[in-house]
Amino acid sequence: MYFIYALADPRTDEIAYIGITDNPYRRFKQHVSFDRSQGFKNEWIRRLQNEMLVPSLKILETVETEDIASAFPPKVIGDVVYYKA
Repeated sequence: MYFIYALADPRTDEIAYIGITDNPYRRFKQHVSFDRSQGFKNEWIRRLQNEMLVPSLKILETVETEDIASAFPPKVIGDVVYYKA
């Protein structure tokens, strides 16, 4: 099983990131214990953590294979198009 998931702001429910994984629990832990690398997602998570918050994880779709998950059309959220993690 593969999961297309979103990370959302816990205060507003606004989606900030979409990815694909076969283990949502493990992937969430990786996201919130990131190294100090740069990038929008990590900066956003760092700001949440500074406020004693973590993103919420939402499962958007569940599919049988990674190929199927990767073939899903891009999602448009606000002004950003997300293809694949």
